[in-house]
Formats: sequence, C-alpha cells, structure tokens
Amino acid sequence: MVISIVIASTLYLKTRRILKCGIGFTKIANECLGPYSSVLINALIALAVFGILTLYMLLFSRIAIQLFSPESITAGKAVGFLGHKEVYIIGLSVLIIPVIVKKRLAELKFTTYILFIGVICLVSLLIIKLQLEGSYDYKIQEGIIEPVV
Repeated sequence: MVISIVIASTLYLKTRRILKCGIGFTKIANECLGPYSSVLINALIALAVFGILTLYMLLFSRIAIQLFSPESITAGKAVGFLGHKEVYIIGLSVLIIPVIVKKRLAELKFTTYILFIGVICLVSLLIIKLQLEGSYDYKIQEGIIEPVV
C-alpha cells in the first residue's frame, strides 16, 4: 500500500509540474482528457465518498447499539427504540445535513451536491430495504434467519 501511494503521489506531482495547472484532480483531468473528464472524476469521488459514508454510518450504528442498548446484543434482537440501526443512521444523517447546508447553495461545489444526494439516497435505500425485506425481528419470528449469538 505504501509503495502504491508513493508511486501515485510521484505521478501526480510530475503531471502537475508538466501541465503547469492547478492542484485539483479536475484541472489535471481536464487538461489530459477534455471537459467531460472532470464530470467523471467528480462522480467517482462522490461514489467513493458515498461508499465511505455508508460504511461509517453502519459502523457508527453498531457501536451506538453496543453503547446505548447492550441488551439488544445479548438478546439477539433489537430491544427498545435504541436497539435499531435505523435510528442511529437517520439521526446521524440529520446531524450531517446542517453541516452541508450551512453554506449558501450557490457556494457549494458539484461534489458537495453529489454527497448531499448520496446521503439522501442512503437513507432512502435503507428505508426501502427495511420495507421490502422486513426488520431483523420479523425475519427471526418468521424463521427466515436464525439469531446471531
């Protein structure tokens, strides 16, 4: 990993020096591949951020359940309101929205728009998945899955 990071950083610095352009990836991509490459680069960055954000939200929800509802872990099912992942994911999304929206919309860059849309898509996706597949408790009661001990 370290070797690949060193090689990528070296290539980035050499490319920036050769093209004599700004430090952003979009400017380098625009110089090398044309105007459509900046849209592609921003979309890839937004996709990566969406994936990382999804992983962090899931990790946060698992840690929060362990802290605020440890009986859910020992019982193998969500106990009470604080035992559900959805509560923490939606709560974290609500806390993130003011950070994103605190600037005027005219000041936001394209990737910020995509990140904001990504958060909304994540919450929508989790709600749709919950509606289609049912909750963890429902799956255990119907015998679809066995509780994790």
